[in-house]
Amino acid sequence: MRVFKYRKKKRDEVIFLAANTFVHNDGFFPVLLYLASKGVEVKVYFETQRALKPVKESASLWNWLNKYAAEITCIESTHNYAFVKYITSKYRKFYFILSVIFSKDAVVILPPIINRVSKILDKYNNIWYFLLYGGFDYTERYNIVNGLTADQRKFCGKPPEILNSNEVKSLKKVITLSDDSKAAYSEKFEWDECLTIPFPYMQQWWHNFVKENPPKFHRKEMVKKSEFITIILLRKGNYYFANGSDVDVLLDEIISAIRKYYPDTLIVLKPKLGHDGEYWLDDDNLYDRYKDKNIVITYDALMSLSCKTAFAVSTGQSSGNYYMLSRGVPVIEYCRYSEGWREIFPKVTAIEEYGGVSVKDIKSLEACIKNIMNHKIDLAKLKDKIGYKDIKLDIDLF
Repeated sequence: MRVFKYRKKKRDEVIFLAANTFVHNDGFFPVLLYLASKGVEVKVYFETQRALKPVKESASLWNWLNKYAAEITCIESTHNYAFVKYITSKYRKFYFILSVIFSKDAVVILPPIINRVSKILDKYNNIWYFLLYGGFDYTERYNIVNGLTADQRKFCGKPPEILNSNEVKSLKKVITLSDDSKAAYSEKFEWDECLTIPFPYMQQWWHNFVKENPPKFHRKEMVKKSEFITIILLRKGNYYFANGSDVDVLLDEIISAIRKYYPDTLIVLKPKLGHDGEYWLDDDNLYDRYKDKNIVITYDALMSLSCKTAFAVSTGQSSGNYYMLSRGVPVIEYCRYSEGWREIFPKVTAIEEYGGVSVKDIKSLEACIKNIMNHKIDLAKLKDKIGYKDIKLDIDLF
């Protein structure tokens, strides 16, 4: 008698439920794009327009997603706004639950849900929670935040510590981008299975994707140039900055120093969205400020900017610095840090441990810029430092 073995349907669909903060998503977009380019059906869901905004503003990322993603949906935009706003604030978890129930054969990737009703998601074996951070120094930053006093939390604009915050939450499966972040998250979560996808921006499969799908910039000035200088801007009024050295002051000094040695090179400013949903600098006041047609603002994601950046200057520590370094792009971190920040983190920044440069006065900045093209990032040394591993990315990993 012939015996037929039941064969489970191969999962060839990925549903990604994006976090509401872009920084928690951007480290994972290369994974989604690569899988989609290889024929995996990828559906991306955003809960709010605010979460979708930075994705749509990135010309390259939005173009890549529209080319390869099977579906891009913003829940908030498909129904009455007031009703959906109420639902998302009160019953957010039900969006996750419904997405899972109707997608049992898909790989479902979503942010960790702390307060789940009846642990309904644990019924399914296709759920992965992503615990992601884009930088290399996650454990250090995580420990800093956890160790803040009440006054320091107030200084950093962080809410007071929640009682019983030491409770460890149980999850079945998690995805991280490094063993370093996995170790830090283990204090807050415990899991049965962990999948680590090490630093997607450094993976060969991502480099091949970008080679086959060159970034498409929204600024004609950026399209015409083979390379440009990128300035990574932090929010105005950030607690990093010393009095009298806010981001606008630092930017003026950076542009002055760059123009001393690169008078005509295109400078691209990458601003950070403020807590109010606005940017402190825009096209309307940029030319009036500098009278320089070779300075433009872009909202493109750093994953695409790094492809054409000759070198970058940042106004303080940012995950963007690590995205640049991971592509072999030299980075100068230019910031005069506040006393409050020095109390929290005496060494101020960790960028030099990963191949970048940190300076705080304009003479040092000028000297760095003058010699920046001689500053080569040793990617082999960097990979060894962060414990990088090359992997073959495939849907069967999940």
